[in-house]
Amino acid sequence: MVRHRKGERKIGKTPPDVMKNAVKKVKEGMPIRQPAKSSGITYSTLRRCVNKSMKINPDEVRFSHNYACRQVFTDAEEKILKEYLITACHINYGVSRKALRKLAWELDVRNGKTYPTS
Repeated sequence: MVRHRKGERKIGKTPPDVMKNAVKKVKEGMPIRQPAKSSGITYSTLRRCVNKSMKINPDEVRFSHNYACRQVFTDAEEKILKEYLITACHINYGVSRKALRKLAWELDVRNGKTYPTS
C-alpha cells in the first residue's frame, strides 16, 4: 500500500495578472519575498520574472506560459484523438500509454506534421 500520494503539479498555476501585480510591487520598492508570499508565488519564479521585466521593455513582457510552442496537433485533432480513446475504452479496448504514444506518432507521420525532438 502506498503511503504518500503524488502531489498535484504546481507548474504554471499562477495567473498572469497576479504575477504582473507582484512584479509591479517589487519595482515600486517592496522586497521580493513579501509580494511572493502574499501572492502565493515562489520566490525564485518572481525573481526570474522581475529580472526578465527589467531587461525587456515592460510592454513586451508576457507573464503567461507558452506551452503551445511544442504542440504538434491542433485542438481539433486532439479532440478527435480524445474521442477515439473514449470510444475505445467504452468498448473495452483499453489503450496503454505506450500504445497511445505510438498511435499519436503514426498519426503525426501520416499527416506529414513536424514534431519537436525529445
